[in-house]
Amino acid sequence: MARTKSDFLTPSERMIMDVLWEHGALSTKAIHERLNEERDDSDQHAYTTIQTMCKILAQKEYAIAEKQGRAFIYSAVVSKDDARKTVLKSMLQQFFGGSSKSLAQHLLNENEINFDDLEDIKKELKNKKKDAK
Repeated sequence: MARTKSDFLTPSERMIMDVLWEHGALSTKAIHERLNEERDDSDQHAYTTIQTMCKILAQKEYAIAEKQGRAFIYSAVVSKDDARKTVLKSMLQQFFGGSSKSLAQHLLNENEINFDDLEDIKKELKNKKKDAK
């Protein structure tokens, strides 16, 4: 039985989107090169795999493709922040009944959080409270 397609980014698709978010519009060849820059020969992504994933990203409407000569140039149409919001909103509904409080409590209880990070979060909460008034 075929797996249902996800509206969310798979880890491999996110790697491509990270390249597009960082570098802007790129050809499939340029995306392929960027993804393989830091990898050794045994761990390289196949060009055809990148090509297929770029097409899927366009189908999912995370990117658009423009034909320039024989090449396709891909551009992100969803910002990294919007992609995060979409995934977080879905996760919040699926696992925490839509409760931000439950999510925050889970993060505090299940993860080691640096005290400096907690202080930063406190400051952000105070600022958010001021803005709400």
